[in-house]
Amino acid sequence: MAPNISQEQWAMGIDYREDWRPFAPDPRPGITVYKDLKDSEARPGQTVAIVGAGGGLGPLACQYDKTLGLQVIVDAGEEKKNMCLEQLGYIRPRGTVVAIGLPGGAFLKAPVFETVIRMKTIKGSYVGN
Repeated sequence: MAPNISQEQWAMGIDYREDWRPFAPDPRPGITVYKDLKDSEARPGQTVAIVGAGGGLGPLACQYDKTLGLQVIVDAGEEKKNMCLEQLGYIRPRGTVVAIGLPGGAFLKAPVFETVIRMKTIKGSYVGN
């Protein structure tokens, strides 16, 4: 696999005599997304839905999904709100929901009977724990 190399017009030179740390990548988004994908226990070939994929973590999650061999359903439009607010009936039997966002006043709503009978799992995952 070839390394990721930026085109010259998008790269910035760094004077190595200066402190390089302000230019280093931030590992926190990667830790957040990778850990949550691992918590989902999704296996190559399975489907993962990324709700809000147009946000800060969504594109990174899609990259990890592809690398891990997962099929991706992306929701980044106006339907995001409706999908988040509706019952979790979209989740397949034995499916898993991993909540990582912390929108104020938001709730997860799931029908108990459907969740138990179809053996669905609902998890919360705090960043990098």
